[in-house]
Amino acid sequence: MNRRRRVLTLTVAVLLVLLGTVGNGPLASADKAPYGTDVALASAGAVASSSGREVTYALGPELAVDGVWDSDASRWSGEAADNGWFQVELAQPTKIDHVAVQWSTSCPAQYKLQVSNDGTSWTDATGVRGPATCRSWDTADLTGLDQSYRYVRMQGIKRRLSYGYSINEFEVWDGAAPPAPHVTTGAVTDLTPTSATLHGQVVPAGADTAYQFQFGAAGTGPWGTGTFPKTPADVGADPVTHDVTATLTGLAPGTTYLYRLATRTGAEPGYGTELTFTTPPPPPVAVPNDVTPKPASMTQPDHAAPFVLTAQTHVVARGAAVPVAAALAERLRRATGFRLPLSGGRAERDIEVVVDPHLSVPGFAGDPEGYTLDATAAGVRVAAPSAAGAFYGVQSLRQLFPAFVESATPVDAAWTVPNVHIADGPRFGYRGIMLDLARDFLSVGEIKRFIDQMSYLKLNVLHLHLSDDQGWRVQITNAGRAHGDTIDYDRLTRISGATAIDEGGTDDLPGQTGFLTQAQYRQVIAYAAAHYISVIPEIDVPGHSSSLLHAIPQLNTAHSVPQPPPGQDTIPANTTQQVGESSLDTHAEVTYTFLAHVFKQLAAMTPGRYLGVGGDEAYSTSGPDFDYFMTRVIGLVHAVGKNTTGWNLSYANETASLGSRDLVQYYNGSDAATATDAKSKGTGVVTSYYPYTYLDYPYSAADVDRFYNWDPAATVPDVPAGAIRGVEDPLWTETLRSDAEAEYQTWPRAAATAEVAWSPKAGQDYAPFSARLAQLGDRWTLQHTNFHASPRVPWTVDAAGADQWVKHAGQNLTVGTVVAPGTGLNTLSVTIDWGDGTAPTPAGVTLARPADNTHVNGAYRVSGTHDYSKRGTYTAHLHATGPNGSADAAFTVHVTGGR
Repeated sequence: MNRRRRVLTLTVAVLLVLLGTVGNGPLASADKAPYGTDVALASAGAVASSSGREVTYALGPELAVDGVWDSDASRWSGEAADNGWFQVELAQPTKIDHVAVQWSTSCPAQYKLQVSNDGTSWTDATGVRGPATCRSWDTADLTGLDQSYRYVRMQGIKRRLSYGYSINEFEVWDGAAPPAPHVTTGAVTDLTPTSATLHGQVVPAGADTAYQFQFGAAGTGPWGTGTFPKTPADVGADPVTHDVTATLTGLAPGTTYLYRLATRTGAEPGYGTELTFTTPPPPPVAVPNDVTPKPASMTQPDHAAPFVLTAQTHVVARGAAVPVAAALAERLRRATGFRLPLSGGRAERDIEVVVDPHLSVPGFAGDPEGYTLDATAAGVRVAAPSAAGAFYGVQSLRQLFPAFVESATPVDAAWTVPNVHIADGPRFGYRGIMLDLARDFLSVGEIKRFIDQMSYLKLNVLHLHLSDDQGWRVQITNAGRAHGDTIDYDRLTRISGATAIDEGGTDDLPGQTGFLTQAQYRQVIAYAAAHYISVIPEIDVPGHSSSLLHAIPQLNTAHSVPQPPPGQDTIPANTTQQVGESSLDTHAEVTYTFLAHVFKQLAAMTPGRYLGVGGDEAYSTSGPDFDYFMTRVIGLVHAVGKNTTGWNLSYANETASLGSRDLVQYYNGSDAATATDAKSKGTGVVTSYYPYTYLDYPYSAADVDRFYNWDPAATVPDVPAGAIRGVEDPLWTETLRSDAEAEYQTWPRAAATAEVAWSPKAGQDYAPFSARLAQLGDRWTLQHTNFHASPRVPWTVDAAGADQWVKHAGQNLTVGTVVAPGTGLNTLSVTIDWGDGTAPTPAGVTLARPADNTHVNGAYRVSGTHDYSKRGTYTAHLHATGPNGSADAAFTVHVTGGR
């Protein structure tokens, strides 16, 4: 789904407001040199139009004549067609000197400029031409035209990519281009964690000069991808020095930004030197609790004694609560070394897990995912009306213990839970992540790791994208074929299970190939169910179907797209990032024979309610054919007892057969159609609106704060509040090549989504969330979960000791572990106080895994050697200090022999 990838390059990381001022006051009038003006500006009376647009609600042709350049937020984006065109009608016939076009990320391989006086009969003003690169200015000299013209058109001939043409600014000049001014980028003042004032100087060269400051988080790539410039301001033509400023707000704390001053007079822009500034980190925020997502209700009495876990504690459960309690006991045993037996009868100071179908959680009556948690000095009780609710209560309990409860080996810690009462339940019932296995495959073990990570944060839907142009990822057998069906379904995995994407990846690596056997698929389903996660398998049709056409000869019919090469019965593998170039034959019965068999087998293996049918970016399928196809496909899914989900861009827009049992997954465009489905048909809506949910986006474009600061219920206009079923973060894998990269892109952003989807909107606040997220980073490190140590999170330092038994002095001892996300060996200092009155000594520190571009640093192992003068038991301490704080941890050394 490369269009969703493409949207990435057109999205700013933060919405920033620039307030431009000119320091010289009113400009004195001056005679202007005889330079031309841009007569294509809307402000000059010109009107822009086009053959089409990418989406109906944004990026229209008027944005290419608004005078805003170098801004992808202000551009025309056309439909996906080689013959697409863009034109301006000038206010009056004009003798044209030159035309300047600033192309965005999708420019033509070939186009020509045409002129007209009636808007119907066109004359070529240039030959076939094309910009050398996209994201550039392309200027055509039209002084050879013999008369004035009122219309100027860019007529596309051939696209470079599968997307439509995209123009930042289209200019028509009635005279020579003015000379470039002199521009200097200045310093930054008034720097705070979220704002800065930029300075610069502009000296015009005798022509009207516009300026703007451009900026973006470091690493965002070409200017325009990470910037949000204001409408350019004008300093006039006088060749004197003008001091200019811009105040930026909404910046991210602890982030490095590039910036420069840009000017334009009609020639190509002039730019000042690129400089950088770094916003200060945010001030520390008190953490009321460490539970993420934030509970709906949580109260902690002042000065009340906590619960203390001891070697005598039991874990108590009966009936449906037993599996949940058993998993909790196993987790606690690994970290504490205690026995923690599972029993059916409660004693004092135990942990009890209860499933009571008659329980009503305050504020969540009738919701099976609600729970209560009560912890006092006398014990802990987690209660819920279902095993799922009890499971979520246990995840909260895990987070109330110290972070080292996630250790895989016993450590020395104060195993306490604060005195607390929680009554909690979800805001939305659908809280999901999508894994794109079609482009880059993940193994069963890697998928299970994702399930572990998701369930820890109460996410409950795993959407598996199992087919796309680049590969097919689930086994479909020939068993149970319909009468007369001759398709060999084993070819799907034998042929298209061996293909994957082979461009655009990390270090130019190809995507990982492979597939899930039916036995492996059932393993994933069972493991997800044990973690109270529902799996939605998706087969993306009728577009994104190259892998089907590559594997199955019978699907290559007279109207399938593309057609096989001469003498071949299938199309070649498509391992590129291109989209929209394939389609099943929507009027061939074999298409529906094939899909009926696939859906029947998937339904038999999948206990969840939904099967995904894709339905997006079907650019090679006409509207009527798509509607006919999707009506039949939805019927096939309903016939096997399942409901459908599909991507809104086409699925919602053209499908009349959606019902109240189905879901529309909204990611971009077609908001009106989505609202119509929700209001008139009762169709549910899952929000995956790309600026706030796309996990493959670089962090420079969408960091964790962006994923947090939005409201799914306010995303799609006119959708009734009750129609929003929940939120899903898609992880597209065009550029990802390992499970480590997949985790790195997912966390911590999906943790923000978990809280957005679970916690009441009224209580959501990024500052305390980021403080709780910092505590979560310590736990992830101990779980060996990879994540991005975002500068927008105040990560912490934590430590735990490990008790020692030594027979003689002088041994090298591994005495503890330190976790400090976002640090390196050269930034961490650790000392050991051996507890015998001697001076502390520097510790030896080894790092389990150093950080790099796709890995967070691992935990630190702390070791030291010490000679005790006599036998005995000593209480020792390790002290760790890093850039984000410090931590102390005690451990006991039992010395049974001397020197």
